Amino acid sequence: MCSEHNTKIGLLLLGCERFRTLGETSSEGSYDVRVQQRAKKIASKLSATMDVVSNGVVYDREQCREAIAAFQAMRVDMVVVMFLSWVPDRVWNQFLRDMPEIPILYAHVTNDVSLGDTHEDGEFVRFLTNAGLVGVLECSGDISRYARPMLFRVNGPWDTVLQRIHTLGAAARIRSMLKEAHFGLMDSYNEVMWS
Repeated sequence: MCSEHNTKIGLLLLGCERFRTLGETSSEGSYDVRVQQRAKKIASKLSATMDVVSNGVVYDREQCREAIAAFQAMRVDMVVVMFLSWVPDRVWNQFLRDMPEIPILYAHVTNDVSLGDTHEDGEFVRFLTNAGLVGVLECSGDISRYARPMLFRVNGPWDTVLQRIHTLGAAARIRSMLKEAHFGLMDSYNEVMWS
């Protein structure tokens, strides 16, 4: 459901191409299956209150270019970025370099995870799919280096992240509306202006 009054967000969910096939034989599925499921849950939760533009999980530079093009074509008010695990710098750097100036919220949802024996394929993939914190540390240097205006960060449980998305989203929507507004002065007879 798309409404001209709803905040329209671009959702950039980054995953690691190198991990895609890991865990294919495990009962919980491969890395790719797990991050795709997580991506759908995130998009679904955000879609309840906002219009979401997403190309799914972005693994490489070409997919990043496609996501940026989709965000521009749909004229999103802001972009929410989440690392679903550790992600190579080149995709994140391309986004920071090529995305036009727009409010961006880098978000990380913290989870309590209890891991078993990570030598077992399924547990290792579980570890990888919960390694977004590594992404937070990794991307912080790039954020400082690019020094993009209107780039914000949030880290915490889902409720904290969602509240920040809504707050920044409302401000970004107002920004978009003001960019489209036209203001003017109408000439009129006004005795106060007599000299």
